[in-house]
Parts: sequence; C-alpha cells; structure tokens
Amino acid sequence: MTEPRTRTRAATPSDPRAFLARLGLSPSGVARMLPAARRVLEASPGTAADELLYVPGRVELVGKHTDYGGGASLVMAVESGLMASATPGPSGHLRLEHLDAAETVVYSAAGASGSGPWVPQGETPFWALYPGVLLNRLSRDVPGFRPAGTLRVSSTLPEAAGLSSSTAFLITLLLGFLRLGALPPQTPLGRIVRDRRSLAVYLSAVEAGAPYPGWGDGGAPIPGGVGTEGGTQDQAAILLAEPGKLLHLDYRPLRLVEEGKLPAGWLVAVGTSGVTARKAAEARASFNHLVGMLEDAWKGWGPPQSGLPHLGAIVRRHPEMAASLDAVAWASPALRERVQQFAAETLVRVPQTLRSLRDGDVVQAAHWVSASHRHAVRALGHQVPETESLVSLACSLGAPCASAFGAGFGGSVWALVHADEAEAFLKRWESAYHERHPVPAKNASFFLTPAGPGAAPGPWPGLGQ
Repeated sequence: MTEPRTRTRAATPSDPRAFLARLGLSPSGVARMLPAARRVLEASPGTAADELLYVPGRVELVGKHTDYGGGASLVMAVESGLMASATPGPSGHLRLEHLDAAETVVYSAAGASGSGPWVPQGETPFWALYPGVLLNRLSRDVPGFRPAGTLRVSSTLPEAAGLSSSTAFLITLLLGFLRLGALPPQTPLGRIVRDRRSLAVYLSAVEAGAPYPGWGDGGAPIPGGVGTEGGTQDQAAILLAEPGKLLHLDYRPLRLVEEGKLPAGWLVAVGTSGVTARKAAEARASFNHLVGMLEDAWKGWGPPQSGLPHLGAIVRRHPEMAASLDAVAWASPALRERVQQFAAETLVRVPQTLRSLRDGDVVQAAHWVSASHRHAVRALGHQVPETESLVSLACSLGAPCASAFGAGFGGSVWALVHADEAEAFLKRWESAYHERHPVPAKNASFFLTPAGPGAAPGPWPGLGQ
C-alpha cells in the first residue's frame, strides 16, 4: 500500500492576496476569492497560502450543447471558484471538510488490507457523491493508490448554476488526492495527470462513468459516474484556461483551435437565475435527452461504414448543414433543427464570435451571440422563464449581447459590458431581476469577471506538486 506524500519543506506564513495575484487573478478576482482562501487557511494550521489549490468555474460564450457530439465551443474561466488545502495524515482514512456547508465526510478503504472500495462513514450529503465516484474510479485505475489525510474546501462559485461547479469540485478533489497519496509516475494515470488535455478527457470519462479512450478496461467494471453523458467542455475550459484568454476548442478529440480575448475595456457580467439544475439529479434525464438527439442524428446519417465517428465529423465534411434546414433533410423532422443548431454553432458562430471579439467588433460579436442564444432556445428547449428574463433585461439595460449558457433547465446568463459602466449595469440588472422574479432571485448572484486563470497549482511541469 502506498503511503501519503509528505511535505518536503516546512510551511511558512504567506499572504493569500499575493498567492491569488500570482495565479493571474485581477484585483477584483483577488478580492472575490480572498474570503474563501482565508477560510481554508484558518481551518488548516501549518498550511501556507502558496500551498492552496485554486479551481475556477467557466462560462461557455458560444457553442451550446456541442462538445459531446464532437463539435466546438468558445469558453473562458471566470474569476470565481474553489480554494482547497490538502494535509497528509495516517493511511487508511480520508477526511473531506466542506467548510461553507460545515459538513464533513470521512472515507475509509474497505477490506482487511485496506484495498477494497472506499466507503463513507454514516449518512452523507449530496456532494459526497463526487468524491465517492472519483475515489473508486482511482482505485480501479491505479490499484494501491490510497490518498490519506484531510482535504478542506471553500467556494465562491454558485452551485448548480451552469458555471460547472460540479466539475470544478471534481478537479479540486483530484488535485487534492494527488497531494495526499503517492501516484507512481510510470502508471498510465501518472502520465495522464501531467498533461492538462489528457487529464480533461480522463475526468470527463470519470464524470460519465465511461472508459478513458485508449486505456483499455482490463476487464474491470467501471464505477458509475455522476449521472450525465456529457463531453469534455467543462473540464477543458477549467484546466486549459489562462488569464485574459478565450479558447476555441474542438472535441472528440480535444483540440485547442485558437485563442482570443475580449475587446479592450470590456468585461463579462454573470447573472445566476437562482433556479438550480443539478446534472447528477433533477436535470439528468433532460440533459441526457439532448445528448441522445445528437447520437440519433449520427446513427441516422449515411452508412455505418462511412468512418465518421460522430456528428461533428459529419458536419465538418458537409458544412452546408450549417446554412439551412434543407441540407439536413436526411434527418428525421424531430432532429433537423437540432442538427442545424449544432452545425451552425460549430462551424460558424464559434469562430466568428472569437474573430469579432478579437478584432474589437462588438456589434458583429453581438450578432453571433444573439443568434446562438435564439437558435438554442428553439432547438434545445432548455431555457426557463428566469434565464430568458435575464437575457432580455440585460439587453434592455444596454448590454450589446447576452446569452444563457451551460446545461440549461435553470442556470445563468452572461452579458458583455463595458468596464466603465459595468458596476452600474450589474446593480441595475440585479435589481430588475429581483423585481421580476422575487422568489428565485433570493438565491441569485451577480458578478463581473474578465477571462481568468485555470486550475492551479497542479501536477503539471512548471506549476509544482
């Protein structure tokens, strides 16, 4: 049995402000994350600020429900996320402390030798689903890997709001477990975790309860995921993000196509609706239905021997599908709007939005973003009245464009705002939403963000262990 990794140096006091700034957060981002960083440090005696973990949420600007079909999306990290500390301890036990909820879950490895599945002690809260899935997947993929100690987490990220809080939590758990156990570098997972793209694909397989491509299952059963059949967008956005950068990503396989940035002097305003939709619970069936539509469309196109592995490959071979419904007449009537939405997002709106933003053409960017939102409303049917209100209110208050993002069935909206007017806009947006939807607004939140840094520090070259 492997023993937890021990510290190679004594912890020394340091300023969490300086640590957060070194990650690439803006002054407002530092201020937003500072309470969570301090909460974790206060609960973790002997831990220095530069030993903390930071994992952000993300905004998908354009490219709605495309990743699992091999499409494309335009994403950025937000300056809001999770802070965590990992303190090694005696082998055989793993303690997880959710400081915001004041909840603790203790796991122990079953079996006389401690080599069996991880079992939580007593009743567990909903969030314990994620460490349970991850621990037992790691036990399957790396026999003998047994992290031990205490992982403490605090978050500024609204939960189940479309900002990928669950994926950010899973990434935080993995980075924490890697600090609490010795992972042999020569193992397949040891090689995967040192490459951000490979790790994004692996974690998406963990969430879906699916095999990692090219790994081979070795005959061992794969532990169940967290209930959805999603793609790699959230994991890639969080792990590949860099300060100030927008990422045009292609999926299946994951590929960074190009980078861009917001026009100078512009920010993203985020408004969460207060209508939650947990993909591992109440929104699971609706989310998986949208996944199934793309799978059905792929299966319904052409002969199986075509060699095109997913719908993304088909529309790239036939770009005319992005232009009109006539070009997707091969699909069943129930699927045609969905196929065209997928093709238009992947082939047109993602690259055109990035190009417009990079060129500083806010008017043209707004055209593509608005088209993306309207088409998704028609083709996906995944919006609720509250998110629709957030979009219309943002535009009526002067935002050039606004769009819902994430899985849908609740969640959030982003709006493009000029920095000089951003604070005033945010207050008016929040006030108008509270007036229109007073009940869900009690759980809503509003904040401003530039494109922020990705998860750090982690087991990647140059970022330390």
